Amino acid sequence: GEDGLLYCGKCHTPKEAYFAEGKTCFGRDRHPTDCDCQRAAREKQQAAESRQKHLEKVEDLKRRGFTDPAMRNWTFE
Repeated sequence: GEDGLLYCGKCHTPKEAYFAEGKTCFGRDRHPTDCDCQRAAREKQQAAESRQKHLEKVEDLKRRGFTDPAMRNWTFE
């Protein structure tokens, strides 16, 4: 881009950012960062993993708590 940063071809947001106040790391003044589409994909993936962990935990608790397999499908609604 015009500011010297690398931009995503899909969402057109920066894939790099400058370090604060002229600081450098390994001789570079920029660091990689997620563009909007990468951030959305990562958040979606994390939400799916979190949901899967929750479902596995619930299933494990049901398996340990209810000795009769038919009881595992009971709901209290």
